Amino acid sequence: MWLKPGSKFRLRVFQVTQTTTPQCLTACARWLRVKVYYLSIKVSCHLCWLRHQRELLSSLHLKSTNNCVELQHQRAQHKVSPSTWAVAREIVKTQGLGFKGLNKGVTATIGRNGLFNMMYFGVFHTVNSRITQPKEKWQQNLQKFFIGLVAGVLGCFINIPFDVAKSRIQGPQPVPGEIKYKTTFGSILLVYREEGFCALYKGMVPKVLRLGPGAGIMMIVYENVHNYLSKKFPDD
Repeated sequence: MWLKPGSKFRLRVFQVTQTTTPQCLTACARWLRVKVYYLSIKVSCHLCWLRHQRELLSSLHLKSTNNCVELQHQRAQHKVSPSTWAVAREIVKTQGLGFKGLNKGVTATIGRNGLFNMMYFGVFHTVNSRITQPKEKWQQNLQKFFIGLVAGVLGCFINIPFDVAKSRIQGPQPVPGEIKYKTTFGSILLVYREEGFCALYKGMVPKVLRLGPGAGIMMIVYENVHNYLSKKFPDD
């Protein structure tokens, strides 16, 4: 069963004559055992490789099946997700319109937006009115972009504690059924006492990366639209 046509394995034929010794027969038998041993090793390695490939294909098939099931489950969840108006109606129905319901965190939102706009527009118009304006249009837009970017970053630094308080008030509470974060300044003070000063600036980097360039672009659009409308509809 180990012999194949065209293979390199060849059985040597020994002609047993009167001069053949027992030592020669022993060497021939030993040589045959060695050849059979090496062939059995090759077959075993090949069988192990085939078994490994079968297990690998089975695991890949199982992973693909699990991914398909998970994707279908996520799609089903998205299909049954309620709309914005449905969520708003549910909040009004269960918690009301007050500061514990639909308007929860409104004080922190006012503080966040008010401080940001105060710093953003104040710094931009102060700096932009006191520096020399370039002659080229693209240079003016580039200058406004960088001034708006710096003003937006400063606004992020000054208002992010109110943003953290807003997230804590509106988000899920640490203990279900128990409201821990109630007021704006109370939440800021509580975060500072329990987690330290740096906790008031959590999420600073992604916020700056989002609002910094956005603030620069917004100022370019604002100034160009304002100039266009001023020329189109001049004051009498």
